Amino acid sequence: SAVESPATYWIFDLLALGGLDLRPLPLRVRKALLERIVPPFGPLRRAPHWTGRGREVYPEIEKLGFEGMLAKRIDAPYCGRRDAAWRKVRALRSAEFAIVGMSPPRGARSGFGALHLAARDGKQLRYVGRVGSGFGEAQLRTLEATLVRDLRETPACVGDTPKGRGNRWVEPHLLAEVRFAEWTPDRQLRQPVFLRLRDDKPVAECE
Repeated sequence: SAVESPATYWIFDLLALGGLDLRPLPLRVRKALLERIVPPFGPLRRAPHWTGRGREVYPEIEKLGFEGMLAKRIDAPYCGRRDAAWRKVRALRSAEFAIVGMSPPRGARSGFGALHLAARDGKQLRYVGRVGSGFGEAQLRTLEATLVRDLRETPACVGDTPKGRGNRWVEPHLLAEVRFAEWTPDRQLRQPVFLRLRDDKPVAECE
């Protein structure tokens, strides 16, 4: 099985050694001990870390498409729960997507609930989800007034589009720049936030 399905176990901390509880020790000491006992090759690997170079490492994390990185205080003991000694720094992405529709507003919200988005897939557009946060109240009203001029009966994209009542579909004439955390396995946007309209670019240049 090791040949057919090789696995690597990445180790980033050391909580005990030889019957000793290392959790009260500073992270830098635990890291130093971990470096001494983990072999340089084989299925056990020491997870890399960089001291004081977070601003340099973060752009590389974004380029590689990773979810993010952890930032920890080097002098902190291990506490086994979330606290102020460590932070998860997400690597957010942004891209432009074609606006293909709107979901209905709910509660006291005006205009629309969320924008339906699509990305370029060869010569066609493919549905990638919707974005409902990042809009001001006035923007909800003005953007809806713009979009209703180009209503159509069916989605101008392929994919798993919403089937519920109240969704309105529009001709894909506008691009929205959206910040998001990552792509889901089924190629949908995770945690999208609307940034702005890109009326300076044609829909043909969307992602």
